[in-house]
Amino acid sequence: VVKPNAAPTASFTSTTDGLKATLDASGSTDADGDTLTYSWDLGDGTSATGLLADHVYAESGTYTVTLTVDDGNATATSQKDVTVVKPNAAPTASFTSTTDGHTATLDASGSTDADGDALTYSWDLGDGTTKTGVAIGHTYAGDGSYTVTLTVDDGQATNTAQRTVSVAAPAPSQQYSADFRVSPNVNEWWVEVTVQATSEPAKVEVSVDGGSWIALDKTSWGTWAKSTYTPVGSSVVFRAMDASGQTATSSTYTWMTTEPEPDPFTATFRPKTQSNPWWVEVVVTASEEVVRVQACIGATCTDLSKTEWDSWAKKMRVKKGTEVVFVATSISGATATSQAFVWG
Repeated sequence: VVKPNAAPTASFTSTTDGLKATLDASGSTDADGDTLTYSWDLGDGTSATGLLADHVYAESGTYTVTLTVDDGNATATSQKDVTVVKPNAAPTASFTSTTDGHTATLDASGSTDADGDALTYSWDLGDGTTKTGVAIGHTYAGDGSYTVTLTVDDGQATNTAQRTVSVAAPAPSQQYSADFRVSPNVNEWWVEVTVQATSEPAKVEVSVDGGSWIALDKTSWGTWAKSTYTPVGSSVVFRAMDASGQTATSSTYTWMTTEPEPDPFTATFRPKTQSNPWWVEVVVTASEEVVRVQACIGATCTDLSKTEWDSWAKKMRVKKGTEVVFVATSISGATATSQAFVWG
């Protein structure tokens, strides 16, 4: 007499961690005590065997898992849904900053989220102020360095980025200034003035007795003139304007027809190459136009060439310790001599 086979009973448990499912069929039984084999259909087109099975799914979702147990004579199945969820990847916070005076512009558009989640942006601006938004501007109360903290949030995790932002008031712009020298050849039908300014004037004008401004013509280096009626005793004011529109105004001159004594010719000399034994260059600032500059070593004087607006230079050998004296000659023939400069 053969005892009829009793079919096994299939049973399993499942646990998940992110996209990974762990399956355990040890709860399956067989009344006859037969040895069981275990086969798994994992619901995503893959299969496995064994009492225990681990499987990592490619995507989040709910998968129907089927366990089949076999005692060699009969089989039994058990089925359940297993849900796996891809773990969230925290976002990465990143931002750039630019400043203009006391105003900082902050941009967090370089922040990323690997999952493509929508991000929110929170800012701690380091001065007790907070703001939100991907790009913001903020004006600080004064000069200083402020620690700015950006926090990005994808709804499940956050990340921060921090940097120091330094702000300072802009440096004041240079005040435009000019020195006006009226030509000694003064008459009622000719106005002429020499102008030395912090930058080359774009325009020079004259006003006679408080009248409208009259533009003068540039006649030579630094000199502006025009034929215009200027009666004896008139009050004359000159105005120079640079390319940006800044102006410098002269004192008031009382017009006269007698030729005044000319101002003495003066010049200042600023060597630029005292450490170079093969090059002599000097910047000359003078009270009237300079037409010649010489570099003198002892009794030997060498003419320098004009290289730019007020700079004169020449390639020449000057030994270390040599004293160099510069002589400038004005357009009127007057000369001015520098102190001795020691080379090297």
